Amino acid sequence: MFYIFGFVVIVIVLISYKINQKEKVEIDKIFKDIVTERGGDIKRVFGYYSQLIVPYRDTDIMLSAMTSGSTGNGGRPPQTFAQFHTSHSSDNIFFQISSLSTESIIQKALGFKDINIDDTLFDKQFFIQGKDEKFIKRLLTKDIKKSIMSLNSEHGMKVSFAIVKFFDGSEWVEKPRLDITLYKLSTTSQDYSDLLEIAILFYDEIEKL
Repeated sequence: MFYIFGFVVIVIVLISYKINQKEKVEIDKIFKDIVTERGGDIKRVFGYYSQLIVPYRDTDIMLSAMTSGSTGNGGRPPQTFAQFHTSHSSDNIFFQISSLSTESIIQKALGFKDINIDDTLFDKQFFIQGKDEKFIKRLLTKDIKKSIMSLNSEHGMKVSFAIVKFFDGSEWVEKPRLDITLYKLSTTSQDYSDLLEIAILFYDEIEKL
């Protein structure tokens, strides 16, 4: 029985590896196409999907993906995301915009504040949290709201702006970072192109405020 179980585990691992390799090849092809069109560098990370680094103005926008897994806070769903760092440092401007879900409905019922931005369609689809309501309303321009809604799907998504700690190659530093996360592992070029475009929209708007 032990040998049968071991054989089944090996087969499952090999199948998962083959699927992951297929996804890696597809994502790498998408990234190569983006580099050809817009420039940038592809960074290959052992055991993970590649990262695409696209320089934009004073920052680098990173595109990548992750499979589902475990974290210190529980299970992590599959993700496809864009992120960039910015020089803004005020604690009051950080926020999170999440697709309306069972969790956010419970949070609202428990009294968690949901910021209303006076856009009926957007307010129905998203749960918004943050300290500076005026900043969030000014940041969410018509184009940004349209882009967020077009990326939203049955899998859900999140936009967050917060201080994160990371290693910059020589030391640990803390900087504000904006993340746009789709809760799915995408091998569709349109998703990565859309993520890049909305990251650019957010960066430009943040720099104005």
